[in-house]
Amino acid sequence: MGNNTIIVFAKTPEPGKVKTRIAAQLGDEIALQIYNQLLQFTFSLIGDLAYRKIVYYAGEGSQDYWKGLETRKQASGDLGNRMVKAFEEVLNEDISAAIIIGTDCASLTKEIIESAFTELATNDLVIGPAADGGYYLLGIKKNYPLLFEHIDWSTEKVFEQTIQHVKNLSLSYHILPVLTDIDEAHQVPEGWY
Repeated sequence: MGNNTIIVFAKTPEPGKVKTRIAAQLGDEIALQIYNQLLQFTFSLIGDLAYRKIVYYAGEGSQDYWKGLETRKQASGDLGNRMVKAFEEVLNEDISAAIIIGTDCASLTKEIIESAFTELATNDLVIGPAADGGYYLLGIKKNYPLLFEHIDWSTEKVFEQTIQHVKNLSLSYHILPVLTDIDEAHQVPEGWY
């Protein structure tokens, strides 16, 4: 089980650089507060799961912020390129399976993460669709750079286009439950700000 790895894609919490849609509605400080809540939620969720965890971060001044966690800087380029590079590095390290999650999904559960790894034992790929048309989790055992090409990132087409690539590559796959990412003010849980 230790061979399975959770990759967390995160941004260093800096005002004006996180949760920009929420910031446009509620201001930078509240957006930062909400983002910090999401980070806390994500790290407490995966904290005691028996997998290797690596934070791939974007932003500056990050070494201080991520103390105590295994960290790597995200590659440059669009989201697809950054994910390809992260998967490439991790899967080249004698890892049997890796999943990638972000820090936007406050409804993600340990059970869903466990079931993602269980499904990867018998499938090439596992994906967790987000209600907005993206995905909150993607898991693979081998890197397929084609999965991340010609995707309209940050649009409602991401999940659909990814599944089309999966079919084109003839990969077996499992779809996890649909969850909601927190990208807009109305999606923020009560009491978070």
